[in-house]
Parts: sequence; structure tokens; C-alpha cells
Amino acid sequence: MICFRILVILVALGTVCDAENKCHIAGIDTPGDDIVMVKKKTFEECKRACSEVKSCAKVTYVPKEIFRKYNCYLKKAGNAGRKRDRHSHFATLPCKDLWTSCPSGQKVGSDYKTCEDCPENTRSDGGRIDSCSKCPAGTRTYTTPGGVKINECIACPAGQFGASPGAGCSTCPANTYSGRTGATSCTPCPDGQTSAAGQTECTSSEA
Repeated sequence: MICFRILVILVALGTVCDAENKCHIAGIDTPGDDIVMVKKKTFEECKRACSEVKSCAKVTYVPKEIFRKYNCYLKKAGNAGRKRDRHSHFATLPCKDLWTSCPSGQKVGSDYKTCEDCPENTRSDGGRIDSCSKCPAGTRTYTTPGGVKINECIACPAGQFGASPGAGCSTCPANTYSGRTGATSCTPCPDGQTSAAGQTECTSSEA
């Protein structure tokens, strides 16, 4: 309720309470350091152009009806003295539409303009995401002998287990075993049997 009351006041000033609404603020533009002006027919195209420019942190879109042409200003976060216009629409980070789009296996970095590899035991399909999905319990990510991380989750091998999502695989303790892949826990050895760590079966403890 408090945020809503503040929102009513702030929208008139060209600001909003929640970050997602920074994707489309109608009203008077804030001055910004222009990088370049490009011709884009829609506000969505204007925002997409910013997402592809690393130094772009905000955009201003002026509809054709105002200047009889489409104006899309890609801008930095700094300030400069460009003329304000009450009809312009603008977006600013952290608006998700301005984030760079990352390839699979990566996520957007803290600056929203660079990509980072997903942490171990997580994966992603790429795009404008700031977190990666944890591998399900009983699975882990895989890195090739050459050090290349494969963007998929594979089952824990027999003799290991993965107790929770994103935990990866751990070796079964002594006197337990796992005889299948993808196990989420290890099974205690029956009475009269033992095992070393990481075993797929137990053996008789008799000499």
C-alpha cells in the first residue's frame, strides 16, 4: 500500500517503485549521455537495439507523430543536456528488455551487459536470465577432459549419489552402496556385509 501511494506521486516525475516498470516509463525524459540515434519503428525495437550495445544503459524513444520520424536514442548512464520531451517513452536498467541475451550455458552478469558461465551443477537455455537452473537431485554437470563444461545434467554414476538439486554427486560412504545411476541416497549394507566408500555392492564381512 505504501509503495502504491508513492508510485502515484513518482510516476508523474518519471520514476516508478519496481524495477520492471523501468521498461516503459511514459512522460518527461531524463537527460542522458547519447551514444547514437538510430531509426527504429517501435519502442520494442528501440529497447532491443540497446540490449545489443554494451555501453547502453537507457533508451529514449520518440514516436513518429512528434517529429514526423522515428527517433531511438541509445544512452549511457551519465548525464548531458539533451532537450526533454514530454511525449517520449524511455527505459533504463535494470529493465530486462535492455539486458544482453546470453547463449546457452550462461547467464547475465551483474552489469546486465556481459555473460557469465553457469556455476557447477547448474544449466541454462540462455537468453535474458540472471540465474541458472539447478540440476535435479541425482544428477550433475559434466566437464570434458579438455575443460569444456557441457550444458546438461547427467546422472550420478553407480557408487555415488546426489541428495538435493544442485548438490552434484558425492561418493557413497563406507558400509553403504548404490548399484544404479541417478541415485539420491545410498543404501546401508545388510547385516554381515560391508563395503568401502564408493561401492556398487556390499560383500560378506566374513574372512
